[in-house]
Amino acid sequence: MSTFASGFTARFKGDRIIWLIVALLSIFSVLLVYSSTETLAYKQRGGDTEFYLIKQLIIIMGGVALMYVCHLVNYMRYSKFAVFALVVIVPLLAFTLFNGVQIREARRWVELPIIGLSF
Repeated sequence: MSTFASGFTARFKGDRIIWLIVALLSIFSVLLVYSSTETLAYKQRGGDTEFYLIKQLIIIMGGVALMYVCHLVNYMRYSKFAVFALVVIVPLLAFTLFNGVQIREARRWVELPIIGLSF
């Protein structure tokens, strides 16, 4: 094994299968977004097909960074926040049910007003 590979795997301790699955899903999502947004890019971005590719890559990098930070935390610490998370999540689900943004005949989305991202 090369020095780079051994140093890289030493930093990313944990289940290597999960890291591999995340990497594969990330690669597939980039390929799918890039291949499926060509028409949309020509209609809305004047032919800038790389806009959606770069946006997807930024979201993936943020998600992997957040996953790595959560991976470093001892899992027992998450139990302290479980009750708080439940108290926050149930009202958010109710809010989405009654006041969610309707996209393509489905009222399952909440839009963040400042950045215009819906999830």
